[in-house]
Amino acid sequence: MVLHSILLVLACQHVRFHCSLNFLEERLAYTFKNRSLLELALIHPSFRANYGTNSDHAKNVLNNCGLRIGLTTITKTTTTSKSPLIPSSPQQQNLNSSSSPLKNVTTENNLELLTKQQLIQKTGRRRGINVLMEIMSMQRLSSSGNNKMKENNGGDDGRIVNRINESIVKHNERLEFLGDAVVEFLTTIHLFFLFTELDEGGLATFRSALVQNRHLATLGDRLGLQHFMVYAHGPDLCHSADLRHAMANTFEALMAAVFLDSGLEQCDKKDTPYGDRHLISSVPCLKLLVEFERCIGITFKHIRLLAKAFTRRNVPYNFLTLGHNQRLEFLGDTILQLLTSEYLYKQFPYHQEGHLSLLRTCLVQATTQAVVCDDLAMVKYLVIPQ
Repeated sequence: MVLHSILLVLACQHVRFHCSLNFLEERLAYTFKNRSLLELALIHPSFRANYGTNSDHAKNVLNNCGLRIGLTTITKTTTTSKSPLIPSSPQQQNLNSSSSPLKNVTTENNLELLTKQQLIQKTGRRRGINVLMEIMSMQRLSSSGNNKMKENNGGDDGRIVNRINESIVKHNERLEFLGDAVVEFLTTIHLFFLFTELDEGGLATFRSALVQNRHLATLGDRLGLQHFMVYAHGPDLCHSADLRHAMANTFEALMAAVFLDSGLEQCDKKDTPYGDRHLISSVPCLKLLVEFERCIGITFKHIRLLAKAFTRRNVPYNFLTLGHNQRLEFLGDTILQLLTSEYLYKQFPYHQEGHLSLLRTCLVQATTQAVVCDDLAMVKYLVIPQ
């Protein structure tokens, strides 16, 4: 009774965690077909190695006594020995039973399955040359074994094959390994076509700046990954530098999860490439900007870009404008200089450079721009944080 009540703690935590993942999928604008990949991408290695929270204490109890103690008693001797003096494990009995869907699997695959089950208790970090040699000598599940299992089982039993191929490592380090390659590949492809004149050294410099942990941690912070990461509550991630490093690793694991779930194209998906005017009906400030578009006679394909132009620096980062208008101001200043210079050059052919410069200064100064803003009543279109 006590052990079953402890399981309720884990069940409640699992339900709450998956409910919160709905908000993360909304931020990603992507719904995972296999939610377990997203869950695995957010699990920090410390969560499995160090017990700390109430749910961790429950796992500690269940792993050392009661319902799950049978999983930790599988040894190499019991999986390979045929002596009747050594009792077989429940997992081995299930494989040999007539009702088991794995009955027709070859002996080689049975032993391989048991070897994987035997390593359940080895999910923590183990060191030493013997452990290294043991792990590196393990072979992958052969494709012929996979085909035999599918032929023998068929139908819904194909899920068993997937379970066998799942890794026993239940944290995001393996996904981080794959995600590092995914992020580096996408970055390299874009840099290769964007900077056609750069040699290898220049491209490598740009790529290093984009794939470094500091930049990836910033991207993870924009998604709010620190609110969804699962890690042990201990001193390891108390420092900001350690937490940001973990966020960078989680971002790479998240990219790997998307890659495994939907392929490379989804990882390289651009943000609303065909426009975002479909958001107008659901966002009040965008509805207001439609009125401004009628005043200036211009319709924006990406209306959120117009909203960003009305977002001052004191507005916190949000997923509507993706920042404030300072960068747009930097670009707009140059555009205004160009348009004013072209107009004055064509309209005043008898003016010298000094005269043209004086006229341009009068036109682009802040006082003149403020008058234009008042004429268009631009103040009422400013994005105000909710």
